[in-house]
Amino acid sequence: MHGRVDVVLAETNRRISRLQVKSFDSDGKLQQNYFILQPQDKSLLNAEITPGDTLSRMLIGTYGVRDLRFVQGFFTAPVISKIVEGEFYSLLDLQNFFKYMKPRREERTRKREFARIAAGKEPTQRFRMLLHDLIQTPNGYVLAAEVYFPQYRSSSGYFDSRVRGLERVAQAYKRTHAIALGFDRDGVLLWDNTFPLRDVLTPDLTHAVEVAGLPDGRVVMAYPDRGKVIYRQMEQNKFTDKETSVELLPYEKEEKILTTDMPGLIRWYGSHFAAFGFQRIRVPNGPNRTVFYINKISF
Repeated sequence: MHGRVDVVLAETNRRISRLQVKSFDSDGKLQQNYFILQPQDKSLLNAEITPGDTLSRMLIGTYGVRDLRFVQGFFTAPVISKIVEGEFYSLLDLQNFFKYMKPRREERTRKREFARIAAGKEPTQRFRMLLHDLIQTPNGYVLAAEVYFPQYRSSSGYFDSRVRGLERVAQAYKRTHAIALGFDRDGVLLWDNTFPLRDVLTPDLTHAVEVAGLPDGRVVMAYPDRGKVIYRQMEQNKFTDKETSVELLPYEKEEKILTTDMPGLIRWYGSHFAAFGFQRIRVPNGPNRTVFYINKISF
């Protein structure tokens, strides 16, 4: 629309980090380059940039404090101004971020973390996050992210390490929950919500959850799980821990799905998703067969 491509770059020397925003025209020529400044007590880790003209563009992303591997909160800021004019929201400011925990554990965690902050100590909770593309809504923006931790292989299987230590190569990435945050056009946080994830593991650090903003304002998060799709419909900050899912059906009613392999899920169009993969089908009065399936799922 504006004949421009905006790219957000994150730079770090392991002690401090900063963000750059580079704008290129349709021929790949650099038009503008912004270095995003930051307050001394925070490091900007990653961010998504909103669409629009130069004066209205904003960065929405994550920040850390000391250890640059871990997220301590979210920030919003205009691209053309210094970051000190932006807004910062710690994870403890979010209403539903810790809802992936059991209620008593969440209460203990919040009390402990608030006490440490009051005493000037570093938080004990450490979270890594994989951001999704920013979703534009009629009233502003939605930023989604998957909270994960790496798993390392030992002689007895996988083990996770969320403590400081030497860098190792992760063998898999396990998710604890996915989150969505709604902002208005000025970068003010309006709501947050959480989707607890059970035993969601990927061999590579790629998105495990598909996210979509629907025309009526709802946000849908979903992922495939063998012969079904597990999803959560979010209505702003109304959290629910009730699991919702839809079962994949065979093409013919009299057929039966025996196994599902390599399941996948993508946002298709509007409020529709497409689930796909391979299925082994039992056919009445005939030999079993293997098919590639595509199921349309509408919310």
